[in-house]
Amino acid sequence: MKLISNKRKSWLIYLILAISYTISGLFLSNIASQTQVVSVWLPAGIALVGCYLWWWRFIPALFIASVSFNFFTHANAKSFNLVSNMSLEITIMAFGACLQAIVGAYILRYKIGNPLKLQSDFRAFAFIFIIGILVSLISPNIGVFALSQFNPSYNYDNHWHNVFLWWLGDSLGVLLATPFLLSFLNLSKLNEQKRKAQFLVLTTACLLFIFVTLTALLFSSSNRENANQLAKKELKVIENSLYRQLNNSLVSIQTLANFIQTSPSIDRQSFKVFANQIMKNETSIQAMSWNPIIEQEQISQFENTLSELYLKPIKIKGKQLRPEDPLVVVKLITPEFENRNAIGFNVYSNQKRKSVLLNAQLRHQPMATPIIQLIQSTKPEAGYLLFAPVYQINPVTKNRELRGYATGIFLVKKIINHIFGLSQNKMFDYELYEKDAKKSFLTNTKNTYVSLDKTGAMKSLVFNLAGQVWHMNLVPNKEFLSHYQSRLEVLLFIFQLVITSFVMLLILLMNNRQTILNSLVKKNTKALKKAKLQSENTSLAKSRFLTNMSHEIRTPLNTVIGFTQLSKQTHNHTELIPFIDKIEFSAKNLLDIINDILDIAKMESGKLTLEHNHFDMHALLNRINFSFESTANAAGIGWKINDNLPKNLWYQGDNIRIEQILTNLCNNAIKFTQKGEILVEAQLIELNLTVAHLILTITDTSEGLKPEVIINLFNSFTQTDFSPSKRFGATGLDLAIAKKLSHLMNGDITIQNKPNQGSTFTFHMKLETQKHPPELAQKTTSTDLTNLKVLVAEDDLSNQTLIKAMLESFHIIPTLVENGLEAVNMAKTKEFDLILMDCQMPILNGYQATQKIRESPNTQNIPIIALTADVMPEDKTRALDVGCNAHLSKPIDIIKLQTCLKEHAP
Repeated sequence: MKLISNKRKSWLIYLILAISYTISGLFLSNIASQTQVVSVWLPAGIALVGCYLWWWRFIPALFIASVSFNFFTHANAKSFNLVSNMSLEITIMAFGACLQAIVGAYILRYKIGNPLKLQSDFRAFAFIFIIGILVSLISPNIGVFALSQFNPSYNYDNHWHNVFLWWLGDSLGVLLATPFLLSFLNLSKLNEQKRKAQFLVLTTACLLFIFVTLTALLFSSSNRENANQLAKKELKVIENSLYRQLNNSLVSIQTLANFIQTSPSIDRQSFKVFANQIMKNETSIQAMSWNPIIEQEQISQFENTLSELYLKPIKIKGKQLRPEDPLVVVKLITPEFENRNAIGFNVYSNQKRKSVLLNAQLRHQPMATPIIQLIQSTKPEAGYLLFAPVYQINPVTKNRELRGYATGIFLVKKIINHIFGLSQNKMFDYELYEKDAKKSFLTNTKNTYVSLDKTGAMKSLVFNLAGQVWHMNLVPNKEFLSHYQSRLEVLLFIFQLVITSFVMLLILLMNNRQTILNSLVKKNTKALKKAKLQSENTSLAKSRFLTNMSHEIRTPLNTVIGFTQLSKQTHNHTELIPFIDKIEFSAKNLLDIINDILDIAKMESGKLTLEHNHFDMHALLNRINFSFESTANAAGIGWKINDNLPKNLWYQGDNIRIEQILTNLCNNAIKFTQKGEILVEAQLIELNLTVAHLILTITDTSEGLKPEVIINLFNSFTQTDFSPSKRFGATGLDLAIAKKLSHLMNGDITIQNKPNQGSTFTFHMKLETQKHPPELAQKTTSTDLTNLKVLVAEDDLSNQTLIKAMLESFHIIPTLVENGLEAVNMAKTKEFDLILMDCQMPILNGYQATQKIRESPNTQNIPIIALTADVMPEDKTRALDVGCNAHLSKPIDIIKLQTCLKEHAP
C-alpha cells in the first residue's frame, strides 16, 4: 500500500514523524502535571500514522524515538546502564508503543481504511471505538507494567490508576493526531472542495487539543494545591498520634510495674495473665518481663528458685561488669516460649542497659534504651526497651527500696504502622533516626541513610522518649502528589474523551458523507463507461460469432445442398455413393455445431447435469486413439497415447462428457499442429481411499499461442483468429465447453504455452473408483422387428416420409397420423406394439396425447418413444414424466432408432 508516491518526500515525512514523536513527548511531559502520564499523548497518534504509511518499516524509527523519549525523561538517566532495571523498563515501554501502533495500523490498512476516505459510517465508528479506544489499551498496560516492576517511583498499588490515565492520554492522542496528520497528505493536490473539508478536520483537531490541554492543566494545578493542603493536615495528625503512642508505651510499662509492686509474691501464671492483657491492648509490645535485683550472696538461692519455678535446671547468664555489681535477672517473661532463652539473663551485664537502669533508679521513672535490633523476630527489627523501677517498703526501716525493674520490649515499626493509616503511609515518605545519627533505624524509602532533610518540603519532628531523642523527617510522597485527584477531575478526563470522540466522529461522518458522494459519482461514471465498453464488446463478439456461425453452418449446408443437386442429375449408382457419403459427413458436422451451441446454453443456464456411470477409462482412451490416429496420420502428424493408468481400476463418472472433453482438446491440437506430433498421456496422481486424482495431458508441437489469445482462450464465442483469411475454422466453443465440463466435474483445464514450440493442455479431474469391471450391455440384435405394428404420430410430411422409409428398411409397415388427437383415437381403435410420438404437433401435442393414451386401461402399457427436436434436459424429463418410455432426438439416427425399437418391442 503505497500512500506517498514521491520517494524523497516520503523519506522526509518519515524523518519528521520519527523526530516529532520524541519532541512532542518531551514538550507534553514538561507542561503536564504528571511524569510520563499526560492528558493528551500525541506521540501515540504519530506512531499510528507512521506505521499506517510505512507499515513495519516505521517500527525501527518508532522504537528509537520511544527509547530516546523515555531515556531523557527518566529520573535516573545519568546512571544509565545497559544491563539494569532502567534499560528493561525503557525497552518494554518502547515495545508496547510499537505493538500498539502496528496493531492499529494493521486494522487501518487492511480493515477500515484512511479515516478521511471511509466508504461507510460503520467504518467511522470503528475508527473511533476500535482504533481510538480499544487498541489504545495495549501500550498503557505494557508500559505501566514496566513502570510498576522497574521504576521505584511507581508501585503496583497504583497500577490500574496509571493504566487509566495513560489510556486516556493515548486515546485522545490517537483521535486527535491521526486525522490531523493524515489531513496534510497530498493536501496541495486536492480540489477546493476536498481541501475545505480537510481544513475543517485540521481546525477541529487543533481546537480540541487546546481545550483538553488547558482544562487538564487547570484542574491538575488545583489538585496539586489540594494535595499539599491535605498533606499539611495529615502531618499534624501523625505528630499527635506518635506522641500519644509513645506515651501509651510508658503507661503500659508503668502499669506492669505497679502490678508487680502491689504483688510481692507474684507467680508465673498471674504475671502472664496480666502482661498478656496489657500486650493485647498495645500491639507494639513484643515482650514484657519482671527483672528482680539479686545480690551476690543470693545467686545460688535464686537459681534454685528459677529451677523450681520452671521445673528444669536454670543458671544465671551474663557476667557482671564489676564484681561488686548486683544482678538484674529476668525471672518472669511473656510470651514465654519465644523468649525462653532470656530467662535467667543478667541485664546488668550490658553497659548501655546498665546505664539506663541506673538512670531509671536515679530518676524514679521509666527510662528507654537506644534503638536496638531485636533478634527475637524472624528477622532483626528496630526496637527499644523500657525499664520501670519497682519498689517495696522495708518493714524495718519503713523506707522505700528498689526491688527490680518491669521491662517492656517495643517494636518501632508496629508503632509507626499504628499511627500511619493505609492512606497516610502512601501519602508520605518518612525516616526515623536517633539524635546525631547518619542512618535511619526505620524508613519507607529505599535509602537507609538520612536523606529527606535535603528536601525543601520536609517537615521535621523531634520526640523525647524517656531519655532518648528521636527525629522524624516527613515529606509528601511524589507519587501521591502526582496521582491525587478529586472525583471531579476523573470525571473531567472521561468527559474530555467522550467530547473528543463525539466531535471527531461527527467531523469524520461529515467528511465521509462527501467522500461517499464523490465515490458514488466516480463509481457510477466508471460503471457506465464499463457497461458501455462491455456492451460494445458483447455486440462485437456477437457480431463476430454470428458471422462465424453463418460461415460454419453454411459450409456443411453448401456441401449437403450441392451434392443433393448433383445426385438428382446422375443416374449412375456408383457416382451416388461418394455424394451420399459427403452429404452424411457434412450433416454430422452441422449437427456437431448445433450440439455445441446447445451444450453452452445448458451450461450457462445451469441445466446441464452429469451422469454417474461405471466405465473403463482404458476403453475410453482406446476409442480416442481409434478416432484420431488415422486423422493425425492423414495430416502428416505423429500421434501417440501413453496410458499410464492402473490396469485393474475402473471409475464412476460421466464417461460421455469425459470423452467429449478429450475429443475437443484433441481436435484443437490437430487443428493447430502443422508438423511434429501430438502426445496424449493419462496418469494417476493420487489415490485416496475410493477417490482417484487423474490428469490427462495433450501436448502438441504447434506454433503456440500469444498471451493475449490465452486470456480469452476458454471464453465462449471466441477464436484465435477472426480475420477473413483465417487458416483454422471452428465455432470457438470447443475449449469453452471442455473448460466448463471440467468445472462441473470439480476439475480444471490449464495450459502451458511455449511460443514456437507448442502447447500442453492438462485436464485435472477426481473420480470415484471401482474394483470390478463394468457390466457389458445386453445385446438386442436377436429381436425380430418384422411385421411389428407401429403407430407414427408426425405432422411434418418430410419427416413422415423419412421415418416411414427407415421403418420399412426394418420390414415394418407403419400407420401414420398427422396430430396428437388422431394418435389417441387410433390407439383406442387398433392394437399397436409401439408408438413413435412427435412432441410438437397441432390440436394435441405429443405430451398431451401421451397423457390421454396412458389414461385408458387398454393402451396404458403400450411402449411410447418420444421423437422431438427438443433436446434440453427438461424436455427429456417432461417426456418421461408424462409416460414416454424413451426419448430420441432429431435428427434421427437409423442405428439408434433400430436399437431403441429392439429394446422396447414386445
